[in-house]
Amino acid sequence: MRTKTLTVLVLSIVIVCRAQTVIGPCLNGACPAGSTCNTATNECVQSSPTTTSAPCVDLAAPGQVSDCPRLQYLCNNALYRALMAQQCPKTCGLCSGGSSTCVDLAAPGMASTCPSQRYLCTVPLYQALMRQQCPKTCGYC
Repeated sequence: MRTKTLTVLVLSIVIVCRAQTVIGPCLNGACPAGSTCNTATNECVQSSPTTTSAPCVDLAAPGQVSDCPRLQYLCNNALYRALMAQQCPKTCGLCSGGSSTCVDLAAPGMASTCPSQRYLCTVPLYQALMRQQCPKTCGYC
């Protein structure tokens, strides 16, 4: 009697997950600079590579005064909106944290999580984010 040998190749799938450093909780879906919100766990994880946001200022040619105030009427013009946002964010009112009313921010359709995360107001890593997201709760205004 002849026997046939059947060779079965088992393919193993290996999933490799990068270890991520948890910074702390997400705040209304936002995290400190250099981290992103993992919405599945509601935790801020360290981003790679780390980037910093530029200060919110109007740009100008070297040695010149910005002409953004003179061009403010273009901020809401569909043809110039993207250019104005890049060149004149301050004049166009696109700076975060620059609102004149003192309110805590919240994710769309959600209540603010600021009151329950008040302790983050004094955590150095979160202070800039808390100033932007929770100015009322933290007493910044």
